[in-house]
Amino acid sequence: MGFRDFVCFNQSLLAKQSWRLLTNPNSLAFQIYKQKYFPSSNFLQAKWGNNASSVWRSLLWGRELLVKGIRWRIGSGTRVKVFQDPWLLRSHSFKPITIPSQDHLHLMVPDLMQESGKWDWTKVNNFLWEVDSFARKVRKMLELWPHLIGFHGRGFKDLFQWMVDNGRGEDLANFVLVCWSLWTERNLLVFQNKVKDREDVLTRARRTKEHCRIFSEIRFHVGIQTSTQSFWQPPITGAFKVNVDTAVAESLNNFGVGIVGRDNNGYLIFAEGWNFQGSLCVRTADLLAIEESY
Repeated sequence: MGFRDFVCFNQSLLAKQSWRLLTNPNSLAFQIYKQKYFPSSNFLQAKWGNNASSVWRSLLWGRELLVKGIRWRIGSGTRVKVFQDPWLLRSHSFKPITIPSQDHLHLMVPDLMQESGKWDWTKVNNFLWEVDSFARKVRKMLELWPHLIGFHGRGFKDLFQWMVDNGRGEDLANFVLVCWSLWTERNLLVFQNKVKDREDVLTRARRTKEHCRIFSEIRFHVGIQTSTQSFWQPPITGAFKVNVDTAVAESLNNFGVGIVGRDNNGYLIFAEGWNFQGSLCVRTADLLAIEESY
């Protein structure tokens, strides 16, 4: 019949039955299972329980697949918890990634709405800054609050355009660097499943800003020096020195280059290395390393 994976096929069929159970709370089957397995909760929170039947265990296995793709569609929102239920248009959990405090753990979606049922964007923006201590630190670093007084947008695109139009000088630079750092952390989470301390976002932004300041002030002196001296000599004050080294593996048809940049005090500014396929002489590879350093 063309089935490639019977396990996945069976689980998808059971997920369909779980969906029917979830969307028909007045059915006889739902009432029986509720009385036996989840009398004080709902189907999505139900556990195996004692002496669970094979049918119930199968339904819960189907539910594992179901919960990966379902979310609430917000109407009145009276049954939806902001931090515990899936309701956002996110590609993974459909939940906010912010870790709430105990005071906000049971916050309901209507708490972020007007009486008319429309979103209260002022309340949403204020709440998102208030609930997250990390967000408050970002706000303090960016000093965004005076700029956001007149902001009425609904997403990052609107916010970015607002900052481009209204931000000036260092405020705009800080905003762009933090956005870049946040995007880097997001990619690490999505593509490599790596979760780092969120303080690294601000640290990376501050470090990048300092590097940009250094690079804008220093003078470049590019050249290749061949010497038998084995000790490092510092550059003149206000400049930095880039040292390059090359390793050629002719038998493997590749070569590696590395660069290290240090200021006149010997402090490391940057270091990087690359591996290339092909064969080059050492001097040409050194020139390639210098080009890569830009």
